[in-house]
Amino acid sequence: MNENDLTTIARQIAEQLFDTEEAVDNALEKLALFIAFMPVARRNANLSIGFGQVAIRRMTAAVDKIAEVRQQLAGAHSELADAQSKLGLDAVAFGGFSDKPGRRHIMSAPTLRLVDQAA
Repeated sequence: MNENDLTTIARQIAEQLFDTEEAVDNALEKLALFIAFMPVARRNANLSIGFGQVAIRRMTAAVDKIAEVRQQLAGAHSELADAQSKLGLDAVAFGGFSDKPGRRHIMSAPTLRLVDQAA
């Protein structure tokens, strides 16, 4: 297999990895927003504090599971970077497939304002 073939395959792996990382982060974000909304919905419905508690506990347990998946995925990312080096593809950059928002964008995100209002 020549270097161009390896580069093509490595690029495909990188694209899949970045897509997976983004999907995990999106799942974590959506779950966190849902958890934050639950007490707001309970108060708006004038329900007791115990209403939905078991569901909230299950969702917070799911956050822990997603965090574990995220940690394992970060480890896989590191292992794949090592493999890239072993294949002699150090000079090939595989990043840049998705736009990464700057800090300013993240800190002004409407979802963060929503959570802040709910608190």
